[in-house]
Amino acid sequence: MSFEKLVERVASRHGRLESDAVGKLRYSVEFGKGETYVSNSLTLYAHDKYPRSSVMAGRSRRTFIEEFADEAEARTVVKAAGIEAITEFDSGSTHVSVDEATAGLPGEDGYPSYEAIGW
Repeated sequence: MSFEKLVERVASRHGRLESDAVGKLRYSVEFGKGETYVSNSLTLYAHDKYPRSSVMAGRSRRTFIEEFADEAEARTVVKAAGIEAITEFDSGSTHVSVDEATAGLPGEDGYPSYEAIGW
């Protein structure tokens, strides 16, 4: 993908997130890691809170934005997209496990088991 397209894509995603963000919007560039994947690519994530309409309301939310070939490309694109001031590099991992993210939400104890409803 061309540099211009990459900048345009990141800036566009930032624009959408900025208009819908709950709380302070910030970004991190780190090696991709999630519940079911690990990536050797540097990944740009947006961070804010889940909206009131979500069962996760008020909890931290991390949204994938883009992957980069190397740190130089990441820094150049972040700067060109205008989000350099709110982006952290080398922040380790901001991954939060599903168990931690959903702690305290209704779950197995809050719902009847399949056996209890005859399935």
